[in-house]
Amino acid sequence: MIRTLFKKLANLSLQDYYWRSDYFKKSEADRRVEESMARMMGEEAAYVRPMDAGDGKIGPLVSI
Repeated sequence: MIRTLFKKLANLSLQDYYWRSDYFKKSEADRRVEESMARMMGEEAAYVRPMDAGDGKIGPLVSI
């Protein structure tokens, strides 16, 4: 009985891992496509994460 409970929990954990992995891969791919399109149009790509910002952009959490 405990073994089947652990198997079910492991299965749910694996399904959750696959779901999260697919979601993050898709969002990363969408971000890269948006970056590429902006580059082709001669524009600067919008960024959501601070690590994606260039040195010339200062976010609201950075003080001078």
